[in-house]
Amino acid sequence: MNPMKIFNMKNRTDHVRPEKKRGDRNRRRTRICILVCAFLLTVLVPCHSAFETTAAGGARVLGMANAFTAVENGGEGILDNPAAVCSVNKGSFTAMYSPLFTGLDDGSFNNGFVNLVCFFQKIGVFSLNWEFLTASTGQVTDLYTEDKIALTYSRIIKKDLYAGLVLNYYKWSSAKQTDPAGRSESLGSRAFSFGLSAFYRVREEFRLGLFINNINQPALDDRSRGNDDLERIPLEIRAGMAFYIRTLLVSLDMKFIREDVDILTGAEYWFPGSTRKKVFGVRLGFQLPDLGKGFNATAGLSVLVFRDFSVDYGFLIPVTTIKSIWGEHRFSMSYLF
Repeated sequence: MNPMKIFNMKNRTDHVRPEKKRGDRNRRRTRICILVCAFLLTVLVPCHSAFETTAAGGARVLGMANAFTAVENGGEGILDNPAAVCSVNKGSFTAMYSPLFTGLDDGSFNNGFVNLVCFFQKIGVFSLNWEFLTASTGQVTDLYTEDKIALTYSRIIKKDLYAGLVLNYYKWSSAKQTDPAGRSESLGSRAFSFGLSAFYRVREEFRLGLFINNINQPALDDRSRGNDDLERIPLEIRAGMAFYIRTLLVSLDMKFIREDVDILTGAEYWFPGSTRKKVFGVRLGFQLPDLGKGFNATAGLSVLVFRDFSVDYGFLIPVTTIKSIWGEHRFSMSYLF
């Protein structure tokens, strides 16, 4: 039995040099990094099929169309790039809930995410993350469940360069099924995988990110009676860049899973309050799954309730795919400490 396929890095302070030389050096670094990024986006394409993943995290991630690989964040996007949280130098707690495929009449799908990020000055950043998915109908409450637990570690390698490691535990299970002989059993499987990531602050206004997940491509075995299905969780590669212009953020990602290539782009703008600090944020994003064979639009907003606590909302509507649903809504809260 094939399971449902839903699981889907401050200013640089170099040695003091004349401003002209510094500017030339920064421009060279930018050109080189863009070329390296383009090379990675071109050649690192996985070719194995299996358990696909969707990005977990807070509502901020969804509002920017999951284009979060090169976005510095406090933990809400840590599973898009574990290395990108190092530069924040704070711990955080994030909780998210999302009713999926709202509008379907024959069942309900619920997705959630909780994580805790702990920052240690001389050691690095650790995080513990749990994502879950449940599918139910009117007759069966636990028709299908997925759980993913991820432990991440990241730290600074050298000035403006950060690296991360993630260890993943996947588990899926289904409701009991009865065969013609009257025997019943629950199906399911579990697997472990690992991934590596990098985040580079090229300049104050430009970042690069890279995340390679499920490097070992573990097998998901369903060894139930009369069934010997085998599939593998696919290698996933995400590469992205982000541009910061004052309170405006624009990001672009490419994601490779099997032979599929997804293009993700998002933008975020924060409105300042009377104290000139960020208080209200809006987002817009677009997804082109499989190089434009589909099209999704996303949007979102955030309210900074007080200095380190925010409430976020994200929304996705499938424009060219499933049209009989009201889209995906994601609600989350984040606290930095």
